[in-house]
Amino acid sequence: PVLTEIQGSEDFTSEELIAYEFGYRVRPLREASFDLAVFRNQYDNLLTIEQGTPYFDPSPTPHYVLPLPEANKMRGYAYGGELAADCQLAGWWRLRASYSYLEVELTLDEGSTDILSKDAAEGSPQHQVRLHSRMDLPRAFELDLGFRYVDEMPSVDIDSYSALDARLGWSCLNALRISIVGQNLLQRKHGEAEAVSLDCVLTEVERGAYVMIDWRR
Repeated sequence: PVLTEIQGSEDFTSEELIAYEFGYRVRPLREASFDLAVFRNQYDNLLTIEQGTPYFDPSPTPHYVLPLPEANKMRGYAYGGELAADCQLAGWWRLRASYSYLEVELTLDEGSTDILSKDAAEGSPQHQVRLHSRMDLPRAFELDLGFRYVDEMPSVDIDSYSALDARLGWSCLNALRISIVGQNLLQRKHGEAEAVSLDCVLTEVERGAYVMIDWRR
């Protein structure tokens, strides 16, 4: 048998980040506002898990040990931004929308034997879209709808997906609110994240529903 062992290192140093950020908000109308945020991050001395030289250990049961010492052998950059809008379409209807973009480029130093850290760090969606609608309906009813699209993440083998959440609420008393909530209504289940350093089954988010009673005094 072979035991894989992640080992610390006295030579490990702090990871370094230089970040540049810019944001701008404008409200052309009292009922509408728009936000733009962009960034660029420069990374150095990022964590890597290297492959050491295997050795034999006779105790307590004879086995081989594959050491994986930590090191600082990765660098790179990430840049992206988000554009968001918040509109009060009517006195009873509010709509929020956003789009975000992310690009991550990482490089292993020459001589690095890491096969996990780069994929894990780059395992983020490049495109994301979100839309949220909140409506105050007659007879003290409320309807919230939330839609999101998340781009594929090939480095961690996650497909793109779309999801819709909905909530129907009723304020029957000033202090009591009853809500029926449905989550991930567009499909039975989908993956959102996967471990790359451990060999485990992908956990998928399933469709679900619940009732919530909120009492406030």
